[in-house]
Amino acid sequence: MSISRRQLLKSIGVGAVGISLIQTSKLSPSYAQSPTSAEVAAYFRFALGDYEMIVVSDNAFGLPIGFFGANVSEDEVRTQLESLHIPIGNGGTVNATVMILILTQGERVTLFDTGTGINAGKLVPTLNALGISPDAVTEIVMSHYHPDHIDGLSNNGTLTFPNAQVFFAQPEYDFMQANPDVASAALDKLQPALDADLVTFYAPDTEVTEGVFSIPTYGHTAGHMSFSIRSGDTQLINVADAITSPYTFMPNPEWSFGFDADPVQAAESRKTLLDRIASERALMFGYHFPFPGLGYAVRQGDAESYTFVPAAF
Repeated sequence: MSISRRQLLKSIGVGAVGISLIQTSKLSPSYAQSPTSAEVAAYFRFALGDYEMIVVSDNAFGLPIGFFGANVSEDEVRTQLESLHIPIGNGGTVNATVMILILTQGERVTLFDTGTGINAGKLVPTLNALGISPDAVTEIVMSHYHPDHIDGLSNNGTLTFPNAQVFFAQPEYDFMQANPDVASAALDKLQPALDADLVTFYAPDTEVTEGVFSIPTYGHTAGHMSFSIRSGDTQLINVADAITSPYTFMPNPEWSFGFDADPVQAAESRKTLLDRIASERALMFGYHFPFPGLGYAVRQGDAESYTFVPAAF
């Protein structure tokens, strides 16, 4: 592969030249409302028990095809994607979306991760179009430290969401502290929240904030977390980057993603998470799935293989 994992991580940071923003036309009002402003891509509203949930399309970028099955041949990955008619760019790249899941309930506004930042992403202008100012965001639940998830937290030392309590996984932060050579940019993004005493560190398998429970899915990063969001008898599982493509990693959970720090551990986490989602028939949300990223995992026979079925709204 001609591009390294470290180089590609850098390329999707704030202001990266290679980022290509999604331009989405207005959808049917029965499914979503999409302002036509050039600064706003799309958003999607749905109910989860007593919560109103919103998915915001923040950004998208192309990744080398080999990243969607880094431990198998590129031809095998290509064959899998082509069998599903997934578009492959001339340079052998496949688009990965960046989508922010938002929970609202009364005055509570909870973001799950913060996207690619104000110099690249469309989260803030889309929130403004929804009548939600950055000052109104009350909580941010972070899954891990990678730039396409944390870059929207602050900009040049200034918090994007100055009143939000930031919930950050303790094992992820411990890794970052011990490895500043790979996490220095993320530490810089987090520092303004630390300085403002707005960071709460959470543990795995705990209630992070009301109705939001952490699921340890280590491997993509040392302390990566997914989340079970519950209201009454309804549940949504936010997989974050434990499953980055429904088209390769659900039918083939043992395939590794090009950004997985520990591919073996990531695969085990993926298998466990998919088994839970399918067994509990839970609605799932994928941060990098096709917009709006919502659907179900259906087990194929007795094998550790799953099909993604988009939710019908």
